[in-house]
Amino acid sequence: MKNLFEGLSGYLSRLSLWSLSHPGTVFLSALLIAFVSIAYTALRLDFKTSRNDLVASSEPAVQRFEEISEDFGRLTNVIVVVEGKDLEQMKNFARLLAERLKQEPQYFGNILYRINTETLEGKKLLFLSPEDLQNLKDKLEEYGELIEELAFEPSLATIFQYVNQKISEATVSHLVGEFLGKGEGKENKQENAETTRKPVDLSFLRELLTEMRLSLEPGYQFHSPWDTFFKASKKFSYDGFLVSDDERFLYITLEARSQADGFTKKKAALDRLRWHIKELRKKGFEDLSVGVTGGVALATDEMVQAMKDTQLATAVAAIGIALLFMIVFHQVYNPLMVVTTLVISIAWTLGWLTLTVGSLNILSVAFVPILMGLGVDFGIHLVARYSEERQKGADVVESMKISADHTGRAITVGAITTALAFFSLMLARFRGIQELGFIAGSGVLLALVATFTVFPAMLKMVESRSNPGTGHATALRINISSEKLVTGHSKLILLIWGVLTVCALAGLSRVRFDYNLLKLQARGTESVVWEEKIIGESGRSSWFAVTTARDLVELRKKHRAFEELPSVRKVDSLADMLPEDQNVRISLVRDLAPYVPNIELEEINPSGDDPAELLDILEKIKFKLRSDTRWDPTRKPDDREIESTREALILAIEGLKKRLESMETVKSLHAFEKKLFDDFLTKFTLLKNNVNPPGPIEEKDIPPELLARFKGKSGRYLLQIYSRENIWEKEHMENFVKELETVDPSVTGSPVVGYIAISTMQQGYIEGSIYALCVIFVVIIATFRRISLALVSCIPLAGTIVLMLGLMGWTGIPFNLANLITLPLILGIAVDDGVHIMHRYSEKQGDLHETFSGGLTRAVSLTSWTTMIGFGSLMLAHHYGIFTLGLLVTVSVGIAWILSLFGLPAILQILSKGGTETR
Repeated sequence: MKNLFEGLSGYLSRLSLWSLSHPGTVFLSALLIAFVSIAYTALRLDFKTSRNDLVASSEPAVQRFEEISEDFGRLTNVIVVVEGKDLEQMKNFARLLAERLKQEPQYFGNILYRINTETLEGKKLLFLSPEDLQNLKDKLEEYGELIEELAFEPSLATIFQYVNQKISEATVSHLVGEFLGKGEGKENKQENAETTRKPVDLSFLRELLTEMRLSLEPGYQFHSPWDTFFKASKKFSYDGFLVSDDERFLYITLEARSQADGFTKKKAALDRLRWHIKELRKKGFEDLSVGVTGGVALATDEMVQAMKDTQLATAVAAIGIALLFMIVFHQVYNPLMVVTTLVISIAWTLGWLTLTVGSLNILSVAFVPILMGLGVDFGIHLVARYSEERQKGADVVESMKISADHTGRAITVGAITTALAFFSLMLARFRGIQELGFIAGSGVLLALVATFTVFPAMLKMVESRSNPGTGHATALRINISSEKLVTGHSKLILLIWGVLTVCALAGLSRVRFDYNLLKLQARGTESVVWEEKIIGESGRSSWFAVTTARDLVELRKKHRAFEELPSVRKVDSLADMLPEDQNVRISLVRDLAPYVPNIELEEINPSGDDPAELLDILEKIKFKLRSDTRWDPTRKPDDREIESTREALILAIEGLKKRLESMETVKSLHAFEKKLFDDFLTKFTLLKNNVNPPGPIEEKDIPPELLARFKGKSGRYLLQIYSRENIWEKEHMENFVKELETVDPSVTGSPVVGYIAISTMQQGYIEGSIYALCVIFVVIIATFRRISLALVSCIPLAGTIVLMLGLMGWTGIPFNLANLITLPLILGIAVDDGVHIMHRYSEKQGDLHETFSGGLTRAVSLTSWTTMIGFGSLMLAHHYGIFTLGLLVTVSVGIAWILSLFGLPAILQILSKGGTETR
């Protein structure tokens, strides 16, 4: 293999000399290829924003997800989240926004904000379970008279008086029974058994008291206490609008349609959607908070931010590298030529990746600043050696020949080891890593070719236009001589290194891995903010798992099995819409009819209550709910229910007393009453119109929007399963997926694909690092053909890895799915310094002074600094994953530089004094 590297470096040497002889042809050809590459990239390069695109398409879960998406339409929609305190205002906003969006079908499709339930009219109570229907019957038996009273005298006082009466009956009846004695007639006993068979239900009173008290507070948001009374299904409590359980959020789902191939295909629709939201909020909806999230928005926003960050990092890296180069070399031409060479090689790489891969993903999009930090190293080492030879009096051709023959060999080895480190990532099973490895590895090799062709051509053109002797005025003005510092201090340096290593080893156990994909994105990004908000407030993520069923029997079986899993919060499917035991439910619903007053209510206008009157009634109820109150045993509620209701009552009384003299109290109570009785009217109408179902709910009765979403073109039925815990956390995701697979091994969806992506990505990086380490070590051994030299050259690399991991452990910086590439990157970068030093050490026959006092030390320093600038520019990123990648690589390269220039000379000095042969 040594002959192979010698032959390759010899070929590159001859290529550089040929480029010197034909500078115009080489430079113009390079520019032409670069321009063609850029044009081809602009026309053909695609951007993959979905994480599904990162996973190999051969994965069964990915294939099933694609099949289900094809059958049921896109399952990763955009979600508009409307947050407010006035549900009616939220509904109006959703209605108006949907009307706007429907006018632009080129941008938006499948807009769902409301489910039309007219097809279910007359059958809606069949969605209540038999237990809920029996509970509703009990409520109507006890409170049926209240409904009639409210129709004629709607007020809070009417409700509280009625409840007070019921409690009185439950307590007085016991006292009357005791007064009359136990010898009452058999007929009376039977009558009492029938009329007093159930305990008084205080749940409605408790909810009503809580809501009334809260209505007096600023910023009150109405929640219906009638839900505990009517037990009406919430599917129909909001006029078909998609509202969260706590009524805080209203949702609109839609498809963002692609506008063109490439990066902007979803971004244009999202930008248009956000513009509509902004404009509509100006028209009387300023009190609402509205945001956009969902799988499409999260992926697109992440890619947009990553592109912005990468573009900024590229510009900063290019400028920073050029300025540093100019300062160190104290000239302009050579640095500009090296940077120009690098830019041309990156253009070639863009054309090559467009031709071969055809797309960039969230991982590979950062390859440009990576190449900026790595590719410039080759030109720096070549310029440093070329400058040395020119200062010795050699002409252009001779200087380039010597530089290419000697330093070119180390450059070639460094480039190949770095490229192999990247190419080794292609052995991983994760598609995103494979593509990044291929693109970055190819870019490194193209940068190597450009260094030995484009740079010599430009050098010749510049030198030929300079006055004799001025072209080589490239003295490195910054003098870095690590050998002087190491002399006499080698043991101290190694001691410090050893202490730091021990500390680092102690911190290794603290290194952790953060699997949360949501935390990688830029903080403050709209889609991330709203995703976190709905997770935190409603416990529900936009991510859900999916599977299908052949028929209704299998659908109901899977639906029940998934709902019973501890990790599952909710299952959505047509099993909800086609309940079982409908004949039993029909009978129970029809039994309600005698208890529902046959009265027509079109509008209820409460007259308003006097707070003092309410306070008087509540004090009476409070008196009856004392702990020593004697109840009829058959009518007494549970002690805990009595106590919790009394607590709610006391709080309500205190709240009224504090605000008794305030006009705001009257206004607040009236506003509360208006919402309370509007809601009562809605629920009573629902009850009245559905107590005589004409028959069971059939598939034809299901609202078309739901049927289209949950029944596919193939006739199969869809199930959507939501996690109880935060699905973005790996342990919750893993537990969720594993539990789902116990019911259906073919389950798929975003959480399943995400779990596969996380697992394969982590495994891929680790495997890639192992492969890279093995390949690099084999190459180094083949290059030096001495194990001792190979091992010594790898010492800075080993030390860098240990110190970097220890630093991460002690500082709490975690690995994540973006910065884990640091490991294979460092293997390819950190080894270069040691290889270059040991090459020069071998060339100088073990002379430490000759090795470290020449241009090599400055070249190693400059390449390290430029690499740190290249990757350090990524620390400007708002995308947290890209930021941590830049941070870790920058710190690691800094460590490798220190160990190479100070630790390695100390080791060589100790070895040379001890007589150990390393040459």
